[in-house]
Amino acid sequence: MGYTDEPRPCVVNGSRALFHGWAEMEKPNIEDGKQVGCWKQPVALIEYQNGSVEPVTPGKVRFLDGAEMFARYDWGEADA
Repeated sequence: MGYTDEPRPCVVNGSRALFHGWAEMEKPNIEDGKQVGCWKQPVALIEYQNGSVEPVTPGKVRFLDGAEMFARYDWGEADA
């Protein structure tokens, strides 16, 4: 997991935001009051226009710079 050199513009739940990178959240699994393991989940670190930062699941992020990013690569004969 890691951070980007430059924040990427994105939309999260209808709000403009900046993506700063990926992280991994870990939470314990509890059964009968005892920890029996943990689960890990990748999250996007997002900064909103008001300066607040929160982790969100990857599926909630829509990047706005996709056309620029994809134009950098030679896709050969691959279909879009």
